[in-house]
Amino acid sequence: GGDDFPAEDWGEVQRPCERFAASDARRLEHGRRLVQSAIQAGLPYLGICYGAQILNLVRGGTLVQDIPDEIADPLDHGEPHTIEITPNTLLARLTGTLSTGTNSRHHQSVLKVGQGLRVSATSSDGVVEAIEGTPEDRFLLGIQWHGEELADAPAGAPLFQGLIAAALEQALQAQKA
Repeated sequence: GGDDFPAEDWGEVQRPCERFAASDARRLEHGRRLVQSAIQAGLPYLGICYGAQILNLVRGGTLVQDIPDEIADPLDHGEPHTIEITPNTLLARLTGTLSTGTNSRHHQSVLKVGQGLRVSATSSDGVVEAIEGTPEDRFLLGIQWHGEELADAPAGAPLFQGLIAAALEQALQAQKA
């Protein structure tokens, strides 16, 4: 999790918004470098909330500056809600379902999906709730909710179990090489 991204990061002018809380510029720059390095190294990546948004920005995508101001009939993305998961995605495989509840707390979200990413979940108002890479990326997933707080729910522990399994598989392959 974290604060908000300034719209200048994706070429827009930042509009006034009472919910906007700017990210620390140093944290943002270090975060970008960390995500870019992880992707370049082919490391498994699970971005949560801020981590999903920064993944999208690193790949050249854009964000919705403020869901309540830009989305028609938006859900309250500060409250738990249901997401629909895209079939045949990493997220669908990990959760074992195509619909599940989440505990989002965000007012920014992915708008234009970054290069090499695809949408793997949305909420009923059309807001992107998860993005992921291609199968070649092995494990590249960004979720808008806080799975670390969902215990054994489909959108919780199974995601972390998948991340751990991907990391172990990569470590074993590195040992064999």
